[in-house]
Amino acid sequence: YLLLAVPFFVLSGNIMAKAGISDRLIAFIDALLGHLRGGIAMVCVVVACFFGAISGSGAATVAALGVILIPAMIEREKFSDPFAHGVVAAASSIAVIIPPSISFVIYASLTGVSVGDIFVAGILPGIIMGVAMIIVVQIYAHKNHLKPAHPWKGWREVWRTFKSAFWGLLMPVIILGGIYGGITPPTEAGAIAVVYALILAFCYRSINLKSLWKIIVDSAKMSGMVVFLVGVS
Repeated sequence: YLLLAVPFFVLSGNIMAKAGISDRLIAFIDALLGHLRGGIAMVCVVVACFFGAISGSGAATVAALGVILIPAMIEREKFSDPFAHGVVAAASSIAVIIPPSISFVIYASLTGVSVGDIFVAGILPGIIMGVAMIIVVQIYAHKNHLKPAHPWKGWREVWRTFKSAFWGLLMPVIILGGIYGGITPPTEAGAIAVVYALILAFCYRSINLKSLWKIIVDSAKMSGMVVFLVGVS
């Protein structure tokens, strides 16, 4: 029963990615950090932490961020091609640590430990990973004399992008708050995440029934791969 959380979190992450909610998160963090040297790479790391807390999947995080941020790092800030790809790949691995992690759900189902406890245990390591990656990005950017992607846009732009991204930022609070508060078990929290993502997607008018079907099929493929590996092991 606990493993039902896997397809729910994968589906919610894919809906958030396809519905453009990840774009809103990127715009907000970019307004905050994009004016700094190496800013877009730092945006990638920070958004990966947020998106990992939404989807619990490294693959979903790569799919949501890579298409947008890899070209931006290469073209706007002149990062090398391998470094830009490495930043996205490494930052997306934070989703394995930051709760609600699909890997943690699988581990808990196999060992019988508390999902809530193991989620709590992943918060600090996930934050440390993100901070360490930002330090590496800063060292690389200063060593190679990279210029910021854009000047400071002002607090008005920060506020505007924050309002646009607010409901997406609220999703991890709803998921983790429900689990830690003892209101919902992880499986039900995953189902709530799917419903919440669907409401946002249709409110933003960013997906229709045809695209929703494709999202469900892609999520089924990804979930099937994960659960098949668990079954074999």
